[in-house]
Amino acid sequence: IQYGTDPDSFVDSYQSDKLKKYQDNSLIEFLTSTKQYKPILEYLVYAKKVEAVQFTIFEDWGDVSPAVISSQDKLIEAAEIKMKQVKTEFLKERYAFQLVRLYWQNEMYEQASNTYDTYFKTTNPNSLMSVWSGLFKAMSLDRLNRKLEANQFYIQVFDNCDEKKNRCVELFNRDLEIPDTFTKKEQSIGYVINSLDFPGRALDKMEKVYELDNNNQYLPFLVMREINKLEDWLISSVFLQTEKNPFSQAYEYYNCEKQDETKKKNYQTDMEYLRKLKVLVGKFLNGAQQQEEKDYYNMALAHLSLLEENPADTKRYLSMVSNDANKTIQLQQLIETLW
Repeated sequence: IQYGTDPDSFVDSYQSDKLKKYQDNSLIEFLTSTKQYKPILEYLVYAKKVEAVQFTIFEDWGDVSPAVISSQDKLIEAAEIKMKQVKTEFLKERYAFQLVRLYWQNEMYEQASNTYDTYFKTTNPNSLMSVWSGLFKAMSLDRLNRKLEANQFYIQVFDNCDEKKNRCVELFNRDLEIPDTFTKKEQSIGYVINSLDFPGRALDKMEKVYELDNNNQYLPFLVMREINKLEDWLISSVFLQTEKNPFSQAYEYYNCEKQDETKKKNYQTDMEYLRKLKVLVGKFLNGAQQQEEKDYYNMALAHLSLLEENPADTKRYLSMVSNDANKTIQLQQLIETLW
């Protein structure tokens, strides 16, 4: 119903009392089994009406027609009325979410922000509607030029909702300093967001993340990302030189006197950076609490040691991976061993 049914046909079926055509759907069967669930069914119909109007807006690449604007106004009015009628927190949160989103889409940014404050007050990780609404709260604050407040909500939504992470990274105001008024965790996540699409060396940002929150759940991902950069900087050019056994040519490529001095200097700089990253990952390893984290960091250090052409360190870190590590780690361990 939610994703596989055309909104107009569903609304028409409801209005013409033909929901029986969905009799094989357990949700509809449940919602129509007693009058007790009618308010939830009415919300589902309302959500489908919103979907139909929004589909029209996003598919119409020109100006929005007066008819569509009128439809949105009616939807806002209907949600405002419903907010006063519904009795359960479940439905209040969902109508509040629809209102915040509709206000934002209609460029009613003050109303969107105020509605969020009235019904949600703050981002609650146990309330999906609170988190989803938080994104529209953040975007409204952005449009109201309250960008520091917007960043705080982008951070909170990023941390509590996987579906909205990418959007928060896109909209985050990177030109602003992350203030001490944010909690330590919020500051830490702010530095994570700043690191995610940063193409250069992000070691200083990673150090800041760890300093603020040594249990930050995104540290392993940042380590992976930094290793990927080093792979690119150190061996991509080697691969592009020839299709014949590129690994055996790595030393020759970077140390041949005929090669440009800049390339040799870049290689040396990248290797120095790799060693600094190893030191930081070693610090993460020493502070890790969970065995899976320890296995992950040992594998990262083994991989960095291979890029460094340091077989002794590679073997040492591979030997420190636990025997009951998860299958993904075990597969990577085998690949590193073969390499």
